Amino acid sequence: KLTIIYWKLYLTTDYGKSWVGNIYSLNCGTISSIIKTDEYIYLGTDFGFIHSSDNGNNWTSSKNQGLINRAIKILVKNNNDFIAGTYSGIFLSTDNGDNWLSKNIGLGSVRINTIVINVKKMFVGTASGVHLSTDYGQSWTEKNTGLTDLTVLSLAIKDNYIFAGTDSSGVFLSTNNGDSWIQIKDGLTNLTVNYLSMNNKTIIAATEAGLFSSSLSNFGINYIPEQKSLINDISISPNPVTDFIYIDLGDNLKEWQLGNIQIYNVLGELVMTSNLDENKSLRLDVSILSSGIYFIKIGKVTKMFLKE
Repeated sequence: KLTIIYWKLYLTTDYGKSWVGNIYSLNCGTISSIIKTDEYIYLGTDFGFIHSSDNGNNWTSSKNQGLINRAIKILVKNNNDFIAGTYSGIFLSTDNGDNWLSKNIGLGSVRINTIVINVKKMFVGTASGVHLSTDYGQSWTEKNTGLTDLTVLSLAIKDNYIFAGTDSSGVFLSTNNGDSWIQIKDGLTNLTVNYLSMNNKTIIAATEAGLFSSSLSNFGINYIPEQKSLINDISISPNPVTDFIYIDLGDNLKEWQLGNIQIYNVLGELVMTSNLDENKSLRLDVSILSSGIYFIKIGKVTKMFLKE
């Protein structure tokens, strides 16, 4: 896993027990965002959008045409598109950062702190509150009723429920897609909320005083069921593994296109392949792999396992 501390990239291969710092040679100012895919590493930086196709050994700066303010504060990938939040609004690229389109009608040239996308709704947290677009950035509407701190640093969304982390007033909750907000700050010893993360049961807030968590039920939000997905029907065991790993495709084999199973290391390098046949279960010998973290890819599903 890669993580960022300002202008350096850090790598861990042991679940965060140890870190290697400044592993890549970069001269791009502050790194605000990192996106890792099977083939590329993408960075949002003070100098614009850069990427690597060889696990960070070499870096290429995109042309960044149309990116009025190249200091990217937040970078989001949506399918094949990239959305950059800058100190001068939102910009969209459909060609890996070479060209950018301004998406600021109704938004203005405002600092963008965070971006979340929920199906056809795009919310941004800015220096002037929360704004919503339902047409992929063609137009924006303010969503600030009840939001008494308009410097929104972080957002987390699940269905109609939205949490907003602010600069000095803690967290605000909307249960109606941002139409109205209520403040929730009990238990927070610091009210600067830089990051929010939410699953089906818990909301986690990263503040200047550390991490805080709360059950969603504390705010009247019952368990939010996940939509059934084939990813939940695939299981791998044991995990951690020493020699053989068993892959169970469940009862939805027909949904999968038969082909290769691929295993990658943490640097994104392909280290093993195996054919997927008509059997629901597959035994794979991984004893030749070195100890560490690996990712097994079956179709569009990727699972992680630890080789001891």
